[in-house]
Amino acid sequence: MQGYLTPNRLDLTIRQNRNYFYSQCGLCQQLKQDYGTLARFLVNRDALILQLLTEAQLQQAPIHQKIRCGVQPFLHSAKANPKAAQFAAAVTVMMFWGKLTDTIQDAKGISRWIAKFILWKNRHKIKKAENKLQALGFEVQIIYDLFERQQKIEQSTEFSSLDDVASPTAQGLEALFAHSAILANRPDNIEILKRIGKTVGAMLYILDARDDLSTDIKKKQFNPLKFNLKEASTFLRNKYNATHEAFSGFETCHHQAVLENIFSLGLQNHLSGGSKMMMMASGDCSEVRYLCDMIPYGDECMRHFDSCESCCGCCHEYCCKPYNENCRR
Repeated sequence: MQGYLTPNRLDLTIRQNRNYFYSQCGLCQQLKQDYGTLARFLVNRDALILQLLTEAQLQQAPIHQKIRCGVQPFLHSAKANPKAAQFAAAVTVMMFWGKLTDTIQDAKGISRWIAKFILWKNRHKIKKAENKLQALGFEVQIIYDLFERQQKIEQSTEFSSLDDVASPTAQGLEALFAHSAILANRPDNIEILKRIGKTVGAMLYILDARDDLSTDIKKKQFNPLKFNLKEASTFLRNKYNATHEAFSGFETCHHQAVLENIFSLGLQNHLSGGSKMMMMASGDCSEVRYLCDMIPYGDECMRHFDSCESCCGCCHEYCCKPYNENCRR
């Protein structure tokens, strides 16, 4: 689950784009400093949001650093508040742990063994990230408990709504966003950041499920939208509106334009990115036919997508061919 909390950079000024890039470089430098050079490959913008949120609440502007970078040889500047960057870097490493653990749980064959080896090889860095978060006042056990709960929900497939299945991820981001206010010594922002984190966390989980839907169907893996695809569009739109409303009451000292962009235009871009999938759910035959190739067997098509009942006639011939009798009843 990476890359959803990104700005629409075409709507940022040159200076705002540059400052955003410098902040990303600041996180990269912190990963190198705390966890070694290879950790820089873990840089992702979903963790960067924690650094930006923390810095946004501080009176002092983020510190400029002079750097040398092999990836960007002409870049000589990065920008980050040390405590904010340490927080984001530690969470980045814990996200890496979560990804590996998820792969070990779901994958088969050599992929599973590779993930196990990488996890074992990086066990000391993961432990260091735990200790760093503890030193910053964040209770790491929250991450482990919520991750375990998420896995149990997915393994049992027993959930009553999308809110239910997304709740562990939502609560995780709720805790992380709120902790940015604690690091910035702004307790007045804790409640509003909890609201933002909870709605954004639920959105990210369902967006990730939407984008992985075709792959999960082919691999016969869990995906909550196999059973609730029609609800996804309304769910995401409601969470987006709630996020937008909550953020409008959040006052910042820095990064205001970038954060507004991320929680508004950035998330909106990802919502519109799944329009074909959502049209399929609503029964728009003109769009369904372009998606049939992602469903290898007609029985899965019939089981998971009610729209196929009415739209099967305009799908490619091979999509539901063995089930034409059922499709056209």
